[in-house]
Amino acid sequence: MILIVLDAGHGGTDPGAVRHGLQEKDINRKVVDYVKEYLGKKVTILETRKGDETVAVINRRNIIAKSKADLAISFHCNSVKSDLAHGFETFRRFNHGRELQNFIHDRVYRFLQSHLITDRKKKVGDFIVLNTLVPSILVENLFISNRKESQLLGRDSFLQELGLVYANGILEFLKIPSGGANINPADYKEVNMKDIQGHWAEEEIKRVIAEGLMTGFPDGTFQPDEALTRGQFAAVLGKLLDRK
Repeated sequence: MILIVLDAGHGGTDPGAVRHGLQEKDINRKVVDYVKEYLGKKVTILETRKGDETVAVINRRNIIAKSKADLAISFHCNSVKSDLAHGFETFRRFNHGRELQNFIHDRVYRFLQSHLITDRKKKVGDFIVLNTLVPSILVENLFISNRKESQLLGRDSFLQELGLVYANGILEFLKIPSGGANINPADYKEVNMKDIQGHWAEEEIKRVIAEGLMTGFPDGTFQPDEALTRGQFAAVLGKLLDRK
């Protein structure tokens, strides 16, 4: 059975970044829980922490190293003093994490593009938790210090979608069939945006959102009459191509 390690960053007495009424440890925990839910029993999952407990970074590293897992992902959110920094980035420490980084980063960012998130690219970082022979990456899911991105991180519906994208990426990387309806985005979406009610395209908008082809904005609107950029259209087409 394939074994993966999921590391929900921070926890317990270590809240991680705290901004805009959110604690990083809670966001990381929710994303990991959604990833677990969507993966189901397709792989064996080892966690570095369960619930809200304090686990030192070196202990997390040791758990990953001793597991000899097929892959490991450490989940985090970014934060700086300024409210201006924004975007998504991933880190690897060694070359044996390069393939995993390329694969997961590209698929997650393809989803984040529909939320107008900036790609801060794939990077190399000297993180203790990545200092193992296990192919592993650390992901920074947006900036909790950025007001607009914190609005996304505060929405369970967004974190569900993000967890689904990671789960699908993991299964695809490991060449494991996703099982179709087992992790169908339509099963987890609630389309309830005020500005589409009564719109001439309301039903079609609900349909494309339910199918995971498009999403709304952090303020809970869809803005149905706004122009679509070529980049946004390419992101939608990319999602369609993934289904072939």
